[in-house]
Amino acid sequence: MTTCAGVAQCVQAAPGAFQLDDDLLSVFEPSGPWNARELEATRDNWPMSAIRIDRTDATPDS
Repeated sequence: MTTCAGVAQCVQAAPGAFQLDDDLLSVFEPSGPWNARELEATRDNWPMSAIRIDRTDATPDS
């Protein structure tokens, strides 16, 4: 089950980290141009706890 509502606000908030898939649900782009602060701010302001950060998948800021 997904908690993504498909409204794409996370894509607008962190376009380097999220893209819409063929079903118009957001997916994380691990190789995208994002930084940890941007990702954490997006997660912290998101309803339904739809964004979870697992540090083992994250790439450190450059």
